[in-house]
Amino acid sequence: MTKLCLSYNYKYLTMVVKSIYLIISLLFVFNLQANNIKINKLNVNEQGLVRFVISWENAWNLTNEEPNNHDAAWVFIKIREKGGEWHSLNLAATYSLQSINNVFFHKLSENQAGFMLFPSNNGQFFLIEDEIEFYIDNLPLEFELKVFAIEMVYVPQSAYYLGDGISLNSFSNTNDSSSVYVENEDVISFSSIEENKTEFKLSESFPKGYNAFYAMKYEISQQQYVDFLNCLSFEAQQNRTNQSPASTSGTLAMANSIESRNGLVVSVSGNYFDKPAVYECNANSNSLFSEHDDAQNRAMNYLSWADLLAYLDWAGLRPLSELEFEKLARGYKIPVAGEMAWGTIYSQNAINVQEDGTENEHVVEFGNDSVGLANHGYNGVQGILRSGFAANENTGRVEAGAGYYGAFDLSGNLWEMFVAASFSDFLGSNGDGVISPEGFANQSDWPNIDAMCEIYRGGAWNSGVYEVGN
Repeated sequence: MTKLCLSYNYKYLTMVVKSIYLIISLLFVFNLQANNIKINKLNVNEQGLVRFVISWENAWNLTNEEPNNHDAAWVFIKIREKGGEWHSLNLAATYSLQSINNVFFHKLSENQAGFMLFPSNNGQFFLIEDEIEFYIDNLPLEFELKVFAIEMVYVPQSAYYLGDGISLNSFSNTNDSSSVYVENEDVISFSSIEENKTEFKLSESFPKGYNAFYAMKYEISQQQYVDFLNCLSFEAQQNRTNQSPASTSGTLAMANSIESRNGLVVSVSGNYFDKPAVYECNANSNSLFSEHDDAQNRAMNYLSWADLLAYLDWAGLRPLSELEFEKLARGYKIPVAGEMAWGTIYSQNAINVQEDGTENEHVVEFGNDSVGLANHGYNGVQGILRSGFAANENTGRVEAGAGYYGAFDLSGNLWEMFVAASFSDFLGSNGDGVISPEGFANQSDWPNIDAMCEIYRGGAWNSGVYEVGN
């Protein structure tokens, strides 16, 4: 395992072994700014025609130039009949989706759990927006509909290097300490740089990062997890929160105190028999929920491996393998010994927070073309920040602390959870939008939540920085 991170969580290295950049100098420039995806003007008529406007800031389609990729929006839909429970809307193959002004290409997922939208024209766009419409057959007489969107980045098919060849627990070739060159999805063998050299052999089916894939552009936000919880039954909420859904209004649902910078609260108490709880954000700890400074866009801490898998399955996505993490971070570039996720060994810690809890939460510190800005260290914020906080309209990849393909916070803020290389049964199937009644992911090839099959990568807000080679 490479130290493409600010620190390793050695608690999790008792295993046999975390939805997810530039090499020393800025080899390409495309501006990275924290984006703001929105769904507006949602309407459904009596014939089942669904219309809504989707937009986000600072989109790109650079498939003909570095970094050879595009960003995207993963869109999925939940519906419930009056008096019923929320469930995933399976989109038929003939769903007739249209981007009215042809701003977006669109692609329906194979399991029809959702669809991907991405810019149809090449270039970078300050704001990308269009009206989307499609038909739903056999709508119930009385129902509610919710449309969700998650920003993604596309990672194209290409060979890449696995491991940096020096860091403790880095992946390496079996016979020496050099990086592994992954040039296809065939069976592969490699080991780790450690005294006893753990060896790995992965089948053709295990996602190794060579084939193209999509990854979430940001860490899951607190509002995204609120949206998830508000679509679950009381029983499922019990298993996906750390406090009972029957708790009184204002009770923190995941954290023990607001000092953790997690403001997710029970808004309306539920009960087991006929009513799930309602959740909102309340980071400023007053009596009003979901205000502009209640940290809806902060990364979601306190998630367990089971929480993450359930969210991804519900959203129609999947966990990434730790090999895909390295591709997402490094791209196809030659490794730099001891590099962080932005491709250099230099970092600036986030310390002084501005516009705390708002959608513009940021810090006064900044990076440059060789120093990445990240939330880490022992004298910094002492908690999580808004996902993508380091990016603005003037930042390139390194300054924004971003990965090669435009994913944020792969080093710092929160540990990222991935399927470990030791879990060879993982096939990389997507979630189908349906989880168990108890609130657990139920994809057959995904790791069992009780197994030691997850790995934590990338460091967190309280991680230090190792010297190169450690």
